[in-house]
Order: sequence, then C-alpha cells, then structure tokens
Amino acid sequence: MTEGTRFCENCGTEIGQTINFCPNCGVAQRPAPEASTGPTSRVGEPGQISTPEVLNVPPPPPQGQGHSWGRIFLGGCGVLVLLFVLLVACAALVGRGGNEDRDTSEVAESDNKEKAKKDSGSSQKQQQSQESTVAIGQTATVADASWVVTSAQPRTQLRSQFGTQSKQGNFVVVDFTFTNNGDESKTLTQNIITLYDSSGRKSSADTDTFSYISNEKNIFLDQVNPGVSKDGEVIFSVAPDASGFVLELRNTSFFKSDKAYVDLGF
Repeated sequence: MTEGTRFCENCGTEIGQTINFCPNCGVAQRPAPEASTGPTSRVGEPGQISTPEVLNVPPPPPQGQGHSWGRIFLGGCGVLVLLFVLLVACAALVGRGGNEDRDTSEVAESDNKEKAKKDSGSSQKQQQSQESTVAIGQTATVADASWVVTSAQPRTQLRSQFGTQSKQGNFVVVDFTFTNNGDESKTLTQNIITLYDSSGRKSSADTDTFSYISNEKNIFLDQVNPGVSKDGEVIFSVAPDASGFVLELRNTSFFKSDKAYVDLGF
C-alpha cells in the first residue's frame, strides 16, 4: 500500500485518505489517523479533496429505507400468478356451469323423449287392444285361428258331468268354439287362455276343475286339424270381488305373440 492510499472497509475499492464515503458502494469510511490532524488534513492542499467535491459519490442510504428490486420482482410475480389462478378458476366455474346446464338440458330432453316413446307405445298398445277386443258371440282372430266365445257366466258351485260331485267357490265358466284356419294341426293348452279382471289380476285355467268339464268340451291337449272347429270349455277360479272380466287369447305357437281379447260383459 502506498502512502496516502487506503481501501474501502466494505467493498475493498481503493480510495483516498480524505474520502469519507466509498465512491463505489457509498459506505461511510473511518478517517485515517493522519488525516484527522496535521497540515495534510486541510482542505485545498494538493492531492486532497473533500467528500462533497468527489463526483458521483452517492450518500449512504438511510437505514431500513432501501428498496430491494428482488423483492419487488418476486412480489409482482406472485400477483401475476394469483391473477392467473383466479382467471383459471373463473373459467372453470363458467365452463362447469355451462356443462351442467347442457347436461340438465340433455337429461330433460332424453326424459321427454323416453316419456313420449312410452306414451306412444302405451297409446298404440291400447289402440291395438281396443281394435282386437270383441264381445261374446263375435269372432276373435289370432293369426291363422279364430275363437268365438259362445257363453260366459259366473258361478259359485260346480257339478260334475253326472252330478256326483260338486265344488264350491267363485268361478267364471267360458264356452267357446275354436277353428283352425291354418295348414297344420294345432294343439290347445290352457296356457294360451288367460282371464283378467278390472284390477289387472291375472287368472289361468284352473286344472283342478277339469273333472267338471264334459268330455266332449275338454279339448285341451287335443289336436285340431286344419279346417276343423271344436267346441270347448274352460273354468277359472277368481276372487269374490272380481269383475270386469276380459279373456285373452294367444297364438298356439309358443314363439309367436299374436293376441286377441274378448270382453265377457260382467
């Protein structure tokens, strides 16, 4: 180190003996011992300048009031990130609301279509049922066969053919004529005849009452050849309060669903 030269205590920059503040970092410097006394400490002597005369020497910043550009930058970035998150959340909520409205609309439209389809099917089925329902004495056609219910009546007692046996209860006795209009023989079973009441209750032919049907009218399990008509009878056990009976007649073929209906009138 040469005489009259010293270095900043903070950053190490070379400074003069009479410099009170470092021209590089602005940190205050402790005066050199020889600069505080003696003739060399006087202002204006050659090689010495006072601190106010040093160009571009910033004063020391006030303690606690300096600005940190790093902190400002980080704070700005944080604000931008927060704004971005809020925008994304708002867009998600708007999109979700639109999707919910669309989903609700689609569900409502689907329900309306399904309801309309059911109503149409129900109306069509009801119309077909009305068109295929006949009264006693009229012909009910089921595919290539025809039925004519000749009589139907409620009974509370059944008697065997020779009157030796009787059975108490609530019964509906139906007499009919079956005609095979097809090209092949048909076999009648009790499963192709069903009785419904006004409450929708379904009754099948009562097999326990077959002994109360005369032999010539007990045609179930008999074959009916093409072009042949046979008279038959079927008996149903019903509830005491049942009424509004309708007879359902189905196709003799198990794989076909043709039906016709006969209103029994009571």
